[in-house]
Amino acid sequence: MEYNKLFDIVSQVQVGSIEIKLDELKSFLRNSFVYFVEDYHLKYQTYFKTGGHVKCFIAPSSLKEMRKVIDFLYYEKIDYKLIGATSNILFFDEITYAVVVSTKNLGNCNIDHKNRIARIEAGFSLEAFVRVMLVEGYEGFEGLEGIPGTIGGGVFMNAGAYGYNISDQIISVECLDEKGNFVTLDKLDCGFKYRDSIFKSSSLIILAVNFALRKGEGSVISKKIETFHIARHSYQEFAYPNLGSMISLSGNLYAEILKRNKKLYYLYFVIKVLFKNPLVKFYKRKSPDSIPFNKLLKMYLKELSKEIESHPMSKKSANILINKNKLTGIDFLNYMYGLHDLVDSVYKIENEPVLKSIYKADEEFLLKAKELIR
Repeated sequence: MEYNKLFDIVSQVQVGSIEIKLDELKSFLRNSFVYFVEDYHLKYQTYFKTGGHVKCFIAPSSLKEMRKVIDFLYYEKIDYKLIGATSNILFFDEITYAVVVSTKNLGNCNIDHKNRIARIEAGFSLEAFVRVMLVEGYEGFEGLEGIPGTIGGGVFMNAGAYGYNISDQIISVECLDEKGNFVTLDKLDCGFKYRDSIFKSSSLIILAVNFALRKGEGSVISKKIETFHIARHSYQEFAYPNLGSMISLSGNLYAEILKRNKKLYYLYFVIKVLFKNPLVKFYKRKSPDSIPFNKLLKMYLKELSKEIESHPMSKKSANILINKNKLTGIDFLNYMYGLHDLVDSVYKIENEPVLKSIYKADEEFLLKAKELIR
C-alpha cells in the first residue's frame, strides 16, 4: 500500500476517534457552564497572527472551572494546549488544532496593603500589572515594562529585563498538576533561573502568583518605567507581529555569531563604533535599527552557504521572528532553527512552536516541521 494512502487511512481513524472525544468534551462543558467556542479561528487572535482553526477553544472564567476542565481532559486522555496571551507561542496555519485552553479570563488582581502581598491570577496582563504597581506605589516591577503577555506566561519563563526578573519578589505560585489537584510552590521550589523555571519542564499549570510588595517613590518608579519603555522601543520590533527575542542570550546575538569569523567580527566592532555611538544614536533615536549588522550577518550566512533568507530579518534585530510577506510555517522554523545553529547550544530558543493537540494537519508540513524542531 502506498505511504500516502496509508497516512490518509490512519488520519481518518484518528480524526474519528478525536471527534468522539470532542463531542464528550463539549457536552461536559455545556453541562458545566464553562465558556467555549467551536471552530475558533486562531489566526487573528494570536499575538503572532498565525494559526489554523481550533475545534474546541476553552476559556474558563474561574480557578474552579479551570480545575474541572483540566481534570476532565486528564481522565479522558484528551491532549490540549494551554495558552495565555500567546506572545511567545508559534501556532501554524497548516494545522487544525483539537483543544486549546486559555487563561485569558483568569484576570483577578487582589492587593493586601496591610500585609503587602499581591495575589494575581495567571491571565492578568503584565502591562496592566506594571501600571497597577505604579498607581499603588510599589517598586521592583519596573523591568517588566513593555514585556507582552500575562502573569502566568511571565512566571513560566521568568521574564524580565534591565536587571529585573518577575521572580524577584515572588512568594509562591499556585498551580494545578496534570490531574487537576491544587498545588502551591514556594519560590525556591519553582527553580527560577535566567529565563527558566520548573514550569517549562513539568505539567504544572500556573493559576495565580503571590508577590511580596515593597513601597517606593512614585516619581522614581514612573521615571524608570518611562526609561525602560523608550529603551525597549529602540531594539524591539513594534510594527510587524513578532514573538520578541527568539534566542535567549545575555549578550549580543551578532557578536555571538560573528566571533567565529575574524574578519567579520572586526567589522562588527567598526560598525558598532560608527553606528552605535552617542551622536548617531541621538540622530536616529526616533527610528533606531540594526540594518548594518543584519548585512554583516547575511555576509556570514553567504560564506556558510546557509539559506534562511526566505524569512526577512527584522530591521530592529535578526533575533526577532517577524510575520511578514505571507510566509509558511516551514519558513518560520527554518529561520528560527537556522539562526540557532549559529550560536552555542547553551542558548535556548524561547519561542515555542505548537505541534500538539493536532486535529488534522498538512502531511508534508508536519513531516518537515518534526524534522526541524529539536
